[in-house]
Amino acid sequence: MVNGQQGNSSIMKNFSCSLLLKQSILCLIVVISTLSSISCNRLKFVPSHATTPLYEDCAKAPKHSTIKNVIFNALPGQACKLKKGTNASIEIDFISNEQTNTVKAIVHGIIRSVHIPFPIPNSNGCKNCGLTCPLKKGTSYSYKTSIPVRSVYPDLQLVVQWELMDDNNNQLVCVVVPCDIVD
Repeated sequence: MVNGQQGNSSIMKNFSCSLLLKQSILCLIVVISTLSSISCNRLKFVPSHATTPLYEDCAKAPKHSTIKNVIFNALPGQACKLKKGTNASIEIDFISNEQTNTVKAIVHGIIRSVHIPFPIPNSNGCKNCGLTCPLKKGTSYSYKTSIPVRSVYPDLQLVVQWELMDDNNNQLVCVVVPCDIVD
C-alpha cells in the first residue's frame, strides 16, 4: 500500500505541474492576443519628458495636408496638461496638399464621445497665426496660436480636436490630443 500511495502522489504532482503549465500557456495566449488587438499605428508616441504629447491625425480622406509635427506646449516638459488660469499654445507643422485662400480654425473638446465646441479668440488661421494666405500646394507651413484655459474649468480628462478648414470647408488639418485640465 505504501508504494501505491507513493505512486498516486507522483501522478498527482505530475498532473498538478501539467495543469499549471497549461494554465500559464493559456494566460500567455490571452495576453498576447490582447496586446495584438491594440492598434497604435496612428498614434505618435513621444516620451513623457518631451513637450509633444500623443496626437493623432484625424483628417478624413482625401488628405488635404501632411502633418509633420504637433506641439501642444501647455506645460513644458510634460504631456498635455492644461493648467487653469494660463494660456495653452499649439503649433501644427504641415505641408499643404492644395491651394486655399482662407484657413478657419475650429476647436472641440471631446468628453465621453461628446464633441463640445470650444470658442477660440482667433478662428482666422490667416491672421496672426503664422500662416501667409493663400496657402500653396506643396509648401510647408507652421500654424501657431494659443487659447486661454479658464480658472472656472473643472478638472477633467478630455481630447482636444483642432481642425483647420480650407475654402471649401474641407479639413486641411485635423489633430486630436488627449489632455488633462489641472489646477
